[in-house]
Amino acid sequence: DNYRLTFRYIHDSWSQITNQPLWGLGTSSFENINTNFVGPGTSFVARLTANITPTLLNEFVASYTADHIDLTAINNPALPTDFAMGSLFNNGFSGKLPSIQINTNPAYGGGFGQDTGYFPWTNANPVYTYRDNLTKIFGKHTFIFGAYFAAAQKNEQNTANTQGILTFDPSSPKSTGNAFADLLEGNVASYQQWNQLNKYYNRYKIFEPYFQDDWRVTKRLTLNLGLRVSLFGTYRERYQTAFSFNPAAFSTGSIPGIFNDPT
Repeated sequence: DNYRLTFRYIHDSWSQITNQPLWGLGTSSFENINTNFVGPGTSFVARLTANITPTLLNEFVASYTADHIDLTAINNPALPTDFAMGSLFNNGFSGKLPSIQINTNPAYGGGFGQDTGYFPWTNANPVYTYRDNLTKIFGKHTFIFGAYFAAAQKNEQNTANTQGILTFDPSSPKSTGNAFADLLEGNVASYQQWNQLNKYYNRYKIFEPYFQDDWRVTKRLTLNLGLRVSLFGTYRERYQTAFSFNPAAFSTGSIPGIFNDPT
């Protein structure tokens, strides 16, 4: 009679087709490569309420929520087995054709491009939360003690075009003067390529203890007194693979070089 335990579970799943590579790094002027966006979500909550005495109540809540994003390409042409182009990184172009960018051609509306995307790509945001709340009535005081704890995660891949992006531009010394003709001739102005698709496991925790006193001083006056402290943990990557560039630590003597074969 003094205990009540409740549960709630929700699971939803949906998918959507977008006309272009979603959140792509390169330009997409056409709708021939599509993205399948699948985003299931899960929510679970358990609550235990205990009437320990007529004036003492305890409530404990545990919950888990997570949303997911899965992106896959549709109609993305596969890399030919005899593809002869060289690359900056020996990653097999991840089995995709490089993206292309045609610059500054008035005949084509100033230029056009087609991104082949960084897919497949996944993301998940699981969050675990716990809360315990103790209520005690003592005379004209209603005391509330409790704490809230959350452990949040963000498991996300980087958006890396491991197949690279080819740019054709009339300003290049190798250009024919027409960027589209350069595409047909293979006169590349520049090429950029990411070496690999990484996954980052970001973490942070929050802990919040609190105390409250609802003091009924008179029949017409109640004071709500309390204190809540929020303690935020460090936002970190679990395997220490995330980084940032510090210009002060950069050494010009360590600049990598690329040999441009004139043939």
